[in-house]
Amino acid sequence: ADEKYISKVLKDNIRFTVVTEFLLSTFTFSLWVELIIIPIMTAITLLDVVAAQKSETVAVHKLLQSVIAFIGLCLVFQTVKVGIREYRELNMVDTLVSFFIPMVYLLFVTPLEYVFELYSKYEMLFIRMCFKEPRDKKVKRKRHLKVIKACGLSVRKIILFQKQCIPQMYVSMSDSEFEALISQLEEICQ
Repeated sequence: ADEKYISKVLKDNIRFTVVTEFLLSTFTFSLWVELIIIPIMTAITLLDVVAAQKSETVAVHKLLQSVIAFIGLCLVFQTVKVGIREYRELNMVDTLVSFFIPMVYLLFVTPLEYVFELYSKYEMLFIRMCFKEPRDKKVKRKRHLKVIKACGLSVRKIILFQKQCIPQMYVSMSDSEFEALISQLEEICQ
């Protein structure tokens, strides 16, 4: 993931997907129709995944993608028809609550997702740093804390440190040289 990962996730989840998911989960088909659709779509999707893996089955992959898209459009169309027929039976408050649940969930999950992304970036950074650091654990810990202090909660700064500073690091680097790297990072970020 890059520094724009969280904004991409938010945009992808708030767009058309919210309305489509709401429609497909609110207005469902009868049980027997659902029991027919699920195995058929599963089989087509599995065939598509297998066809996508081999270069000689590109035509089959394209055909299956078209079939999946056609079936998806048919399902959305049928769902809208069911919704038009049954909209009077809906309780307005329950409908609004069920529409906003995914958005509220997204708002609560986004900070957690950012924390996981931040942790992952720091973990990758420290793994790369360990190859260019002395064996002394105190020195490693001290440098890691300096990096955390310099980068803070910014994924962008962590990525910049990886690209700009790690190539300049070496095992016998002195503390003053490491401080110069940190200063260089701060200058780049301003």
